[in-house]
Amino acid sequence: MYFNINSIILFFIGLFLFIFARPIAGFILRRSPKNKFQTPLQKRLLFFWPTRIMGVMCISYGLIISMSGPSQTNIKRASNLIKLLESGVTCRARVVKVLRQYIAPAGWEVIYEFESKDTDTGILKKYVGSSQGPKKYYSRLSLGDDVSVIYDPCNPSLNCEINNFLNHPGHRHTFKKAGKLHLLDKFKDKFKLEDYTFEEWYRQQQQK
Repeated sequence: MYFNINSIILFFIGLFLFIFARPIAGFILRRSPKNKFQTPLQKRLLFFWPTRIMGVMCISYGLIISMSGPSQTNIKRASNLIKLLESGVTCRARVVKVLRQYIAPAGWEVIYEFESKDTDTGILKKYVGSSQGPKKYYSRLSLGDDVSVIYDPCNPSLNCEINNFLNHPGHRHTFKKAGKLHLLDKFKDKFKLEDYTFEEWYRQQQQK
């Protein structure tokens, strides 16, 4: 099972705030102007409990994102999308997990792993990626199933599930703006090209 290690930091921050809420509140009060927040009720309501609530929120959020996929911020850059369109290669990837993501951006998500040769050593390395999209793309998938992925052979950490890559309306807009939309034709014999508006894409992505 894939575990998003970035959530550990958030989890421990929340745990720290929850456990040490009283010392933190005391520290703030010692630096507050005198004659303010004198009653125990004021101290609890204004400092102790808000600190604990923040801790619980951090812990909860950390647990939620712990099972989400790795951050794919690099795929949002226009230059990276164009690079994949021009020189990306496709391969089969193994499904690690399928989930319905409840934090922004909400929707169906697939987490996958694949192997590619390291350009420097020639040794096969394992890479993990994730993509979100309409329910029909991912809800039917299970652990161990295959999905198609496109990746940059020089930098396999730049990758995307093929249905997301080809059909995301934001990607289509980027391709069209760069005058590269015609390059999608090389995929049409192997993969299904669909045309979505942003509204249609996100509505289908958030179906239960």
